[in-house]
Amino acid sequence: MTVSNEQLNKNSIFKTILIIVISFISLPLIILTIMYFSNEDFKDNANKVLSVLPGKAGVYFQSVPTKMEREDIKKDIAKHYITLDENRILDKLLIVKGENEQLYSDLVVLMSKENPNKMKKVKEQLKVLKIKEDPINRILDEIDKESEEKINSLQKYYTSLKLSQAIDEIERTYASNEISIDELVRLFQNLKAEQAAKYAFYLNDDIVKQIEYKLPKDVLRGIEKKKQELKSNQKKLLDLSLEYENKKIEETLMELGNTNQYNMEQLAVIFKGLSINKSARVLSKINDKDFMLTLFDEINHLQYLQKEEPSVSPSIMKGITVYKEYDNKINELSVIYDKTTVEELAKMLEIMLKRNETYQKHDLTEKEQITFTEEELVIDVLKKLKPTKVAEILEMMSENTRITLSKKLLK
Repeated sequence: MTVSNEQLNKNSIFKTILIIVISFISLPLIILTIMYFSNEDFKDNANKVLSVLPGKAGVYFQSVPTKMEREDIKKDIAKHYITLDENRILDKLLIVKGENEQLYSDLVVLMSKENPNKMKKVKEQLKVLKIKEDPINRILDEIDKESEEKINSLQKYYTSLKLSQAIDEIERTYASNEISIDELVRLFQNLKAEQAAKYAFYLNDDIVKQIEYKLPKDVLRGIEKKKQELKSNQKKLLDLSLEYENKKIEETLMELGNTNQYNMEQLAVIFKGLSINKSARVLSKINDKDFMLTLFDEINHLQYLQKEEPSVSPSIMKGITVYKEYDNKINELSVIYDKTTVEELAKMLEIMLKRNETYQKHDLTEKEQITFTEEELVIDVLKKLKPTKVAEILEMMSENTRITLSKKLLK
């Protein structure tokens, strides 16, 4: 059975009218709904009208707070939150923000009115958190964190090493691109000024200049101050070396033969500043092996830091051996001479004094040597004999020899 054109037209007209009617009814409802949820005043007025509805519907709209009541509730919440500590405030606000952005904003404003100073700190923390939420900033934070962990690890490693080893490692890791100048700058910022100054004092000049150029001024000032103190202390110790060079062996030994007056690092600087001959003579009088080993270790360490070659230690040790053998020889001769008659001794010693030939000669370096003359040998042996016997020997010598020798024995 076919449908006539007239019937199709009637159906089409009916659908059109139905659409118009539905639109006419639903459009105002949509508009009213939008206004209800977006306009606080409209919402309050609508609630008043709808509250007269019978049954549960009316009860519901009666229970909905008005705009003024909502503002009062917000103020109460704000007053309560502001009494909490900053970390708890932060937690509470973040929870609110996750549920209701507008309420979060309103609470921040209200709490700022209650306690501006406290909220200033909270808002700074909120700002930091907001920045961290950005993917780019989060990646940058991760990079910074990894870099910080690397710096802390290297700092722990470097400071666990002996100073010379730490200097070598810093220069090696920089040369191999394991650590950059920027990372070294951060390392120096983390270090105590005294430790950083020691590194800066001995590191390669080019590396130090790059680090110091990028360091914050206040950090650089602290390091420079400690560096200057280090330079000043070393200069004072080197000046002391010049003084000790001209002092008697006994006096020098009393002050440099132990750690009562100077520590090992200071002694290393002083002994390195002395002539090899003087260092060897003083140290030949010391029998403390541990003291000697520690001192030579410090001298070698200092020379390594200062990139000085060759090491003076082997030459000093050679000199010590020479002086010890000489002292043993003097002791042996003093025993023999003590048993020899005064007449024989006086005659033999006077001949040796007049001749005064070189008894022994030992090269320590190209510039320094140890030389013992017959005159020195005679004087050193006489100092070991009994004073009464020495007086008898002097009486048997010529007047000029006796006067000259007496003066030298008193030195």
